[in-house]
Amino acid sequence: MEVILLLGASLVEYGYVSGWVSRLAAHYGRRATVHNLGLSGYNSRWLLQIFQDDALLQRYLPYPLPRRAEAAGGRRPLYVTLLLGSNDCSVGAQHVPVEEYKSNLHAILGLIRTKLRPKGGIYFMTIPPIDHNKWRDAWRLAMTDRTFDGSRRYRDAMADVVTADTRQRRDANHTQKHRDGGDVFVVDLFYAILYHGVPRAATEGSAVVYDPQAPWTRLLYDGLHVNNEGGEIFFATLLDALRRSPYAQIIMAEHLPYVFPSFEAILAGKATVSGSKL
Repeated sequence: MEVILLLGASLVEYGYVSGWVSRLAAHYGRRATVHNLGLSGYNSRWLLQIFQDDALLQRYLPYPLPRRAEAAGGRRPLYVTLLLGSNDCSVGAQHVPVEEYKSNLHAILGLIRTKLRPKGGIYFMTIPPIDHNKWRDAWRLAMTDRTFDGSRRYRDAMADVVTADTRQRRDANHTQKHRDGGDVFVVDLFYAILYHGVPRAATEGSAVVYDPQAPWTRLLYDGLHVNNEGGEIFFATLLDALRRSPYAQIIMAEHLPYVFPSFEAILAGKATVSGSKL
């Protein structure tokens, strides 16, 4: 069965609670196994350390590293997602300066390509906007350690990394005819959440400013992590990006076979459990 790897911090690890990871797993039922590899509280610096050390990376992955374990079942994931930055943008001990964050993302991207070798692309999911008032109150902080403006800066930084990498690969003649699975794409959760429930006309030319009464704030139960409605938006936004991907024909669930025949086919005498037709 194909595998899908979801990398990141708590927005990934808690993805079963918000439902976006559960929905993705259900969407790929009997076609691909979705592995939630979220590490709550982690930043790009710490995740990079894991990718730089094969022993640590092997502990992190649910299967042997592809490049050294083909005979032992090593494999290439169908695709990889990365949702990271909500800790980097904090002002506390987890903080990573934005330029280092960009450098770390670039390095992680390169290591995903060389060590994981996905078949159908790498999808960088931007962090959603942060409702810093709600976050402060939820954790009873004297002052918030995360802000809306900070989340926007780190969203922009991730988008910049993807843009720069795409341009570099294009200049290096990684054309559509020679796609190797290593292309990276932005899944813009920030604006998907920010503009949820807002008429499209109202978003055009509008300033991106913090409004604690805006509809999007209701999607975050503690100011940072999404609730079930927010999880639906995460899932829908990712699925839309996958459908628009040049790899859609090999990564979308409808293009993947069932691992075993359906029970209807077996009962109708059209197939056996082994998959052979009668």
